[in-house]
Amino acid sequence: MAMLIFSIAVAAISSTILVTTNWINGAKEHSIAVADAITMMESIKSATFDSATTLFPNGVSDGSPSNPYEDMVGGYSLINESITVTYADPNANPLEICTTIDWRDNYGKVYNISMSTFKTR
Repeated sequence: MAMLIFSIAVAAISSTILVTTNWINGAKEHSIAVADAITMMESIKSATFDSATTLFPNGVSDGSPSNPYEDMVGGYSLINESITVTYADPNANPLEICTTIDWRDNYGKVYNISMSTFKTR
């Protein structure tokens, strides 16, 4: 009887540890993605208004070969991470800018976050 109770307790503790570990890893990945999005937004904000759409092409994942986003954020550390910058209207002033980070977790589930801002002359 004692072995049965001990086995149930060990199983409950093990499942709690597994769920907690998965939650912590997910929170860590989300924090990394937010940091990468903030870094990209700061890079876009530091560009001149006229060069923003050239340096950060609309809808191009990971940037142009001459301006790779991976270099801007210090390398991608998430699985299948990619960064895409989009504009609601590339000719507008103010320019609405959206940065999206996509990645997968260890189990293959896809996640993304987006941040938006405006840039004006």
